[in-house]
Amino acid sequence: MRSYRILCGILAILAVRLDAAITAKIKARYAIDHDLSVFGISVNTTDGRVTLAGNVTSHQQIGKAMLIAMETDGVREVNSTLQVKSQIRTSL
Repeated sequence: MRSYRILCGILAILAVRLDAAITAKIKARYAIDHDLSVFGISVNTTDGRVTLAGNVTSHQQIGKAMLIAMETDGVREVNSTLQVKSQIRTSL
């Protein structure tokens, strides 16, 4: 029974590391993407399930953000709460 608990603990640690690696990969791909790099898209990964949150300026950006996440190794599912907000323009 003790070895089973140790194994479960090790697996839990590996799962957390894998989730962190998935999140980092997705954020890195957003950072280099011209259309998505300016947005602060929040990425949360738990057991390979990714949740995206934040604001973008078009539905196409939501689709692109979800596609990038889905194409990332280790991702099992992608959920999005991204919202389209119009761009705020300032004039001087």
